[in-house]
Amino acid sequence: MGEYFCSVGFESVTPKNITDTHGQTDLVIASVQATNKGPGLQFRRFAKVLGEKYYGADLFGVLSYYLDYWAQFIAPSIERENAIMLARLEIERFVNLKICNELNLPPPYNETTDEYLDRLVYTYGVSIYELRKKIQICKM
Repeated sequence: MGEYFCSVGFESVTPKNITDTHGQTDLVIASVQATNKGPGLQFRRFAKVLGEKYYGADLFGVLSYYLDYWAQFIAPSIERENAIMLARLEIERFVNLKICNELNLPPPYNETTDEYLDRLVYTYGVSIYELRKKIQICKM
């Protein structure tokens, strides 16, 4: 496993973020949707940790790795691309909410960070410079 992480440039791999990403993958494979109770709440918790602590790292490369790994043993109930998008939307939801709260902006919809930032710039005229500063804070 170490060779994979070196090849994708994921230098800050720790047992904690591997565990969080692995847990997120397990829930995605099982088609768990983010909710406020039960397995969906755990899915949301993993996404929050990954979004807040590891945004900017190659999380989706690690997630892809685990999806491919588990697909060798089980037939996932969700397509690979859909699984990655499901996890991405939930992980980036927390990044979007942080930007929203920090800059007192309109709330995000069910959208990626790129889509949210585009909407803020083109619909609300928010400064791209301010948004880039906040994104850098999220990556720390």
